[in-house]
Amino acid sequence: MAAKTVFIDTNCFCGIYNSKDSLHLKSKKAFRNLKKQKHRLFTSNYIFAEALTILSQRAAKKISIEFGKDIFRQRSLINILTADLSTDLEAFKIFKKVRSKNLSFVDASILALMKKYKVDYLLTFDERLIRLAKKFGFGIL
Repeated sequence: MAAKTVFIDTNCFCGIYNSKDSLHLKSKKAFRNLKKQKHRLFTSNYIFAEALTILSQRAAKKISIEFGKDIFRQRSLINILTADLSTDLEAFKIFKKVRSKNLSFVDASILALMKKYKVDYLLTFDERLIRLAKKFGFGIL
């Protein structure tokens, strides 16, 4: 199987690191499969910030820091894409275009970054984002 390019959403990272998260086992299994299949993995600075905050609030500050250290140690495994002004402008276009009040700007930025960097697949457990990503032509893992 050829390596895929995969963008990892916040809920997967939070599921991996928070053993009390309802997505804990599902997230760990999905991430293990991605590593085993040697896919090219991406996330963003916005997702990193969001996951740090959520883990600190819902699990513990110590777990949040562990996640941060792991992400920085695994830079060769997970590429952190940085949203710049052009990405933010594209994300804002998406944000304005989507009628749902439940689309976050961070989710819009995921789609903008995937488009910009030609990332083909999204790993998320957010049903709304899954439907939207499919409309934009991205695969879901």
